[in-house]
Amino acid sequence: DEQVTRMCQAFFRLPFDRRSTITHADAEEWIRQPQRAQSIDVLMVDVYDAEAQGPVCSSLAFYEACAQALRPEGMVSINLFGSHPSYEENLRHIKKAFHGRVLVFPEIDEGNVVVFAFADQKLLNMSTQALLDRATQVEVQTRLPARRWAKMLLAMRPIDSTFTIP
Repeated sequence: DEQVTRMCQAFFRLPFDRRSTITHADAEEWIRQPQRAQSIDVLMVDVYDAEAQGPVCSSLAFYEACAQALRPEGMVSINLFGSHPSYEENLRHIKKAFHGRVLVFPEIDEGNVVVFAFADQKLLNMSTQALLDRATQVEVQTRLPARRWAKMLLAMRPIDSTFTIP
């Protein structure tokens, strides 16, 4: 919804540039379109309704479609409400859809829990130095503060994962 996009720009500094696309559509229908298969590097998912009463997309099929839409080294960032009754079920679905390749970070900002899920294991097996080196490359190419983000990621340490960060 376009109002949500405007709010994200105002409150979260959501950038608009040629590298990103924002689509206003039914998320469940959009992600299942055949042309989405292995077409996305990074997918951001926040599918709560306007009143934040519950996720409008939370099925295993939805999260499987998200996994199938990612390129082999892609990842998805999913916002969940940690105190919402659907939280545990969503987390089970995400873990199953991504074969356990999931990082769950501590609750932030009014109950939000950020979950990272990965198309394959390669990103998860990176050493700290390799992650920082790659972040430097991304920073040079995009002028985004990727190195700072990588350091924040390393400092946060997930509260739930099925692997160890090197």
